[in-house]
Amino acid sequence: MPVRVVTDSTSSVPPAMSAGLPLTIVSLTVTLGGVTQREIDMAPAQTEAFYRRMRETCEFPTSSQPSIAEMIDAFEAGVTVGDGVVAVLISSDMSGTFATAEMARDKVLERQPDGRIALIDSRSNSMEVGFPALAA
Repeated sequence: MPVRVVTDSTSSVPPAMSAGLPLTIVSLTVTLGGVTQREIDMAPAQTEAFYRRMRETCEFPTSSQPSIAEMIDAFEAGVTVGDGVVAVLISSDMSGTFATAEMARDKVLERQPDGRIALIDSRSNSMEVGFPALAA
């Protein structure tokens, strides 16, 4: 059975490394000064500007986990075509992303009970999530 991998944007997987792989990255969002952006939509120049704004304003940004809808879409994309799905995600101690993935998995499997979705709590973040996602 072919397998598709899902990870979240905290994995820091560069687009060049994931190109051509069966890897979907769901995005957390970050908010600073009332402006909310999806992490995966921030180009390097935007990231630099984001950190510059943090230094200039002395504000602390907030983040939010991916939406359940985005997670469902990522899981269904694989299950619908008969692929298994393995999700390697940020530590459940650091984010609600894993809990959202559990809810999304359950919703997808209600509709497609023969689907196979495995969730892995990385117990970490950044490339410690990204490297296993790429290896999978």
